[in-house]
Amino acid sequence: LKGLSKIGLIGRSSPVVFIAGFQKSGTTSLYKKLISSGYYKQPYMKEDNRLALNPANILEFQYGFPYSIKNSKSICASHLFTFIPGAIDSIKNFYPGAKVLLIVRNPIDRAISHFDMDKRFGWLPEALTAENWMKFELETILKGNVDFRSIESVHKSFNLFNWRFGSPLVRGIYYPYVNEFIKREMPVHVVELSELKLEHELNMNKIYDFLEMPIDKRLDSKEFNLENKAPEKSTISEELKLRLSEFYKEPNDLLFDLLDKRYTW
Repeated sequence: LKGLSKIGLIGRSSPVVFIAGFQKSGTTSLYKKLISSGYYKQPYMKEDNRLALNPANILEFQYGFPYSIKNSKSICASHLFTFIPGAIDSIKNFYPGAKVLLIVRNPIDRAISHFDMDKRFGWLPEALTAENWMKFELETILKGNVDFRSIESVHKSFNLFNWRFGSPLVRGIYYPYVNEFIKREMPVHVVELSELKLEHELNMNKIYDFLEMPIDKRLDSKEFNLENKAPEKSTISEELKLRLSEFYKEPNDLLFDLLDKRYTW
């Protein structure tokens, strides 16, 4: 049966680009922009998380891409590749030639957006405020003695609440994931959300160059239209922002040193 299943893969497109992170940082917008160029075949699911969750799911993952005689290139935009330990290995092992795009964002802004999303989905009580939740989450995390250089430590220490996709403060720890892609000599391009919005044409051309997209497939656009963007309702106090800035300082500095660039966080 497995042999017959592999025959069914003949003629299917496969991902040559992974928009692997980071959640709530504009990945959906970038995905839709690249798909609308027509250069990539649209998969059945934008966020097919099966391979990130378990490498044994490779066959099911491959069936998530349609048949295409004219276009064998597709995109996967699962953000769990930058959360689940070992998920980066799956890209490296099964798609060694694929290119990886990562969008980072001010981690405090990202956390608030993540919190609001979780409330919209009903994963958090409506009466719970971002201020109360993040204070609780922060104090719980600080007891974990996290090694910001280790994906395993980050995932284990931050996944204290057993949320499959991570809790709001968790997902703003970018460094160990970016570092792992670079350490494995995988082709990776990092872009920052506010820069992508403010200097959209410049940064999109850098992305196009990285992906080696033909000139005639590059969409002309002067601005970055955020998809899947709901109004952010939550706010937190300046005191808590200061505490979060202190918390994120170490992983942010590690990221800035790695990229040899400092963002305005």
